[in-house]
Amino acid sequence: LIILGSGPAGYTAAVYAATTLFLNYTYNYSPDIFAANLFLGALYLIFVNRIYLGVGLLGLSIFAKISNLLPAAAVLGYLIWTLIKTDLRGCEYPRSENRSIRIMLLLIVFLGSLIPFAYTNYYLFGSPFTTGYQKTAIAGKAPGEIVVSNHVDKFNQSLFKGSVQLLFHPKKGIVPTNPVLVLAFFGLFLIKKHPHVSKLLLLLSIGLIQFCFF
Repeated sequence: LIILGSGPAGYTAAVYAATTLFLNYTYNYSPDIFAANLFLGALYLIFVNRIYLGVGLLGLSIFAKISNLLPAAAVLGYLIWTLIKTDLRGCEYPRSENRSIRIMLLLIVFLGSLIPFAYTNYYLFGSPFTTGYQKTAIAGKAPGEIVVSNHVDKFNQSLFKGSVQLLFHPKKGIVPTNPVLVLAFFGLFLIKKHPHVSKLLLLLSIGLIQFCFF
């Protein structure tokens, strides 16, 4: 909305939702969509200078989906870098103490928003650092039996193999199911001409993080 305007942004979202591999997951995409909306809402709030609310929502997006952790780290790093160099309105801070205090407050808000996530992990798995991606409780064969399954290995494969599958898998790959995204490559050459270069680079880095690690 900020970078492209409401018209192009809304049209792009509608076309993407109605014509791509997104439709393959309509049977059970509610948790993913909810988590994605939290993350995008946080990003929007940060872009419109409501940074504390945005950072709080960023932490809650991790609670909703642990895969938001690395993209959230990129957003938080971008925000801290922005505050170090200049404030979000483009005015230099008069004193370095103001920057330090604001960064400290941001980190406090972010860590505070992770408390529900940490408590839930502790309650379910006995540790605030153990998530559902590492352990999953499933029903056993015997009546009332509960088996804890560790399925971390399912998410571990070589970067090359994973990249090839993400790009060219006949049913779930980006190129076979959403070839129009190939056109986005040519947009890379126009980034320098855009007034929101840093924001576009952040969005690009988020996309690369998702591609490489998820």
